[in-house]
Amino acid sequence: MSDTTTDAVQNSDPRIRDGVAAWQLISALRREDAPRSRSRMRVRGMIDGNPPYNPAKLRRSAQRDRTNLNFREADGISTARKSSYFDLVVEADPLVTLVPRVLPETLLNDEVAAQLVPPTILEFGDIIAREFGNVLSDWRGFLFHTMRHQSEMIDYGVGPVFFPDPTDWKFRAAGMSDILVPAGAPSNVDEQEVIVFSSEMSVVDLFSLIDSPEQTEVSRETGWNPTLIRKLISDRYAARYRDKQMSWEGIQEQIRANGLIEAAVGPKPAKIYYIMVREMSGSIAVFIVCSDSQERQFLFQSSGMYESFDQVINLFFYDIGDGTYHSVRGLGHRIFPHCEVNNRFMNSLVDGGILAASAVLNQTSSGNVEDLRRMKIGPTTVIPHGFEMSKNNFTPNLQGVASVRDVLKANLESNVGLFRHSGGGLGAKTAREVSVISRKEMELESTAISFYYSQVDTLYREVFRRLLDADSRLAEAAAKESRAFIDACLRRGVPKELLKPDVWKVRATRTSGAGSPVLRDLNSSQVLELAPMLDSRGKEMAVRNRLLALVGPDNVDKYQTLLPKSEIPVVNSSLARMESGLMRLGQPATAGDGEDHMAHVQIHLQGLEELRASTAQPGSWIQRTRSLGLIIEHTGQHLTLLAANPAYQQEVAEIKAVLDQYTNLYREWSGLAQQEQAQQEQAQQEQALLNTEVEKERIRTDAVLRERLAKEENMARVREAKAQHQMNIQSTRFQQDLAERQQKQLEGNQ
Repeated sequence: MSDTTTDAVQNSDPRIRDGVAAWQLISALRREDAPRSRSRMRVRGMIDGNPPYNPAKLRRSAQRDRTNLNFREADGISTARKSSYFDLVVEADPLVTLVPRVLPETLLNDEVAAQLVPPTILEFGDIIAREFGNVLSDWRGFLFHTMRHQSEMIDYGVGPVFFPDPTDWKFRAAGMSDILVPAGAPSNVDEQEVIVFSSEMSVVDLFSLIDSPEQTEVSRETGWNPTLIRKLISDRYAARYRDKQMSWEGIQEQIRANGLIEAAVGPKPAKIYYIMVREMSGSIAVFIVCSDSQERQFLFQSSGMYESFDQVINLFFYDIGDGTYHSVRGLGHRIFPHCEVNNRFMNSLVDGGILAASAVLNQTSSGNVEDLRRMKIGPTTVIPHGFEMSKNNFTPNLQGVASVRDVLKANLESNVGLFRHSGGGLGAKTAREVSVISRKEMELESTAISFYYSQVDTLYREVFRRLLDADSRLAEAAAKESRAFIDACLRRGVPKELLKPDVWKVRATRTSGAGSPVLRDLNSSQVLELAPMLDSRGKEMAVRNRLLALVGPDNVDKYQTLLPKSEIPVVNSSLARMESGLMRLGQPATAGDGEDHMAHVQIHLQGLEELRASTAQPGSWIQRTRSLGLIIEHTGQHLTLLAANPAYQQEVAEIKAVLDQYTNLYREWSGLAQQEQAQQEQAQQEQALLNTEVEKERIRTDAVLRERLAKEENMARVREAKAQHQMNIQSTRFQQDLAERQQKQLEGNQ
């Protein structure tokens, strides 16, 4: 026992005095859990394939040839149920749903709050939820620890999940055997008074708490006892290397130089126990003791470390039992007697089949029985001398055994709510038969689903709280992941005031199908058939649910991008107004099945009223009548599709009455349009006659103009010729005068 007290933290909670008192509690809980531990081992052995009879006892009783097999029915039932629970998590899209717990507008400044409307707030919740799902999906341990806690819960009744580090958001799954609670404790984690959790810490993990003076001081401030940690590490090495003495300096050098080796093949990990106690104030204190039952000091202690148990541990219960923790039984306990007896019946059937298939010999003369032998050479069987084949073979009552087994199977299905279709019968199944069989094979009942989801909500809520830790208490790696999560939300437009855990209520997204892929497929198909009766958002979600059933949540975005809720009314209004504009220009439009027919009808009725009001301004009756007819016809298409939904029968009748009024208006305008058409035709005829006279005058005028132009061109050519002749005469005279002057000049020079 350590006599060092300098590093011990004073325990202010009188409910656990010291380490010795804590060990007394642990020892009592372990003794109480011993018979339950043996029961869990039997269940584990049956699921793992242990045979129903002890092989050693069969050998001692000369029954070694007896069939002794485990037909793994328990493993099949357990695996089917685990697949259903796992399906509840992995098929969710998104992983969680966020609902405002308070009005987010109260957290925002006036400028930002003025831009928010309820659909926008829900969109922010959807963005945060999807980014939260991305964080968990990127964590490689998420699916592993989810599967493990589900496996423990289904097989034994309780699947613990805990947060080993207050500075990390990642949870860990544990075994039910790792949890100890007092007898009579309620099957509700919020009402527990004390929970003991057993775990291990390697020497490397222990040393990381005191590997430097700075780290030692940090550990001491958080509640660790550095002196006891050092003693625990030294004891581990002393037990591992009994033949040599190792100083503390040598131990430090060994760990620093070979940390990975020491963690893997070095000293055995130290067995430690977390003791979580509800204090008088209601907060949760945490104590850690080592395996030394005489050590009075705590390895770790912190008063008021958590506000509630669900901030450190979640006990996933399969059901509530009789209201106490130890009355909760998993599926493994429930199917154990049935599967054990069924294995014995199956072995008896095999033994009976072997006997029925064997040959029976009668002895016809005296002889040595030891010489009894039967030889088979190729297709020939040789019977020993003195024996003959009996005409009456041994026929065990296998049908009776099989009938009893069928009764047990029916009883098992009734007890555990699990129906397994045998596949018998001839001919193909109708759609109705497939639906009924699939619903009977529904893996989980609604009560079990709701109970499990309520516990998952608690786990996700704590993970969400830690990721948005406002006090920045997360360790470096966890803080980096938290910042990445927050930054991703901010980049998508989420106000930082909404990135607080108190703003949102976190709920695991509920999936359809109750954990059955076949039932989910059937449900999504039936919902898709109702899509014409839904609004735009309903239609979009019906298609998305069908895609989820077909391709899964990881691939659904390849086929459909979910439109934000706030954009849906804008899109419908914009499309309807664009259609009205085209029809005003005389272009037809067709109503589609996936549209919000009520929204379109309302817009088109506005267009009809605007068209009626346009008569006060000059315009063409022909164009107005054509536009009116197109809009009436298009609105009637929407009305026909809308009439398929019984919920809109009254609205359809009212809108039809309005359309009848516009139909009468169309008839009135058609008469005006016909008159306008007749006037236009008469005007066109008169214009045609006028155009004929004008054309004649134009031809005559063109002829006169061409004649005049020809004369002017002739005169121009004559004038041009005269001018050219005069120029030639003048040029000739100039040449002659020049020649005469040059001649005279030459004569004068002589």
